[in-house]
Amino acid sequence: MAQRLARIAIVVAALVSLLLAYTYCARAFTLSYSSEPVCALGEAIRQVTNPDDGIIVVDPGDWNPTLLYYAQRRGLMLYGQALDGRPVSDEELAKLPTLDDPRLSVVLLTKAHPELMDRWGRKQLLFDLGGMKMYRVGNTPVPLNR
Repeated sequence: MAQRLARIAIVVAALVSLLLAYTYCARAFTLSYSSEPVCALGEAIRQVTNPDDGIIVVDPGDWNPTLLYYAQRRGLMLYGQALDGRPVSDEELAKLPTLDDPRLSVVLLTKAHPELMDRWGRKQLLFDLGGMKMYRVGNTPVPLNR
């Protein structure tokens, strides 16, 4: 009799565990964040860039990588502030040797950076979305393959 009760207890515990796991998974894996603004911006970036484009994001406001994640692109985030808290000038940003990497062919700006943008001879506006501007940049034309 004791063995039978133990088996019933094990079966009931297994069923309860399965039920709890199912209800958790049914909820957790159906959540959608697509209504978030960063998702819409990521989708917009994905639509106007090539998968191999590197994106320079200037003044993202923080170091949150979700923008590049939702765009499914690689990139470089330039925070407009030095480690000591002082603002970094366009002139300082434009001197970064990292920007010479030809894989970095798209710039996303949250505000105007004329000296930084003067670094590139060719600039093509891809979109202007609520003050955020995205440019394809380079000194030689880069074809856009959608």
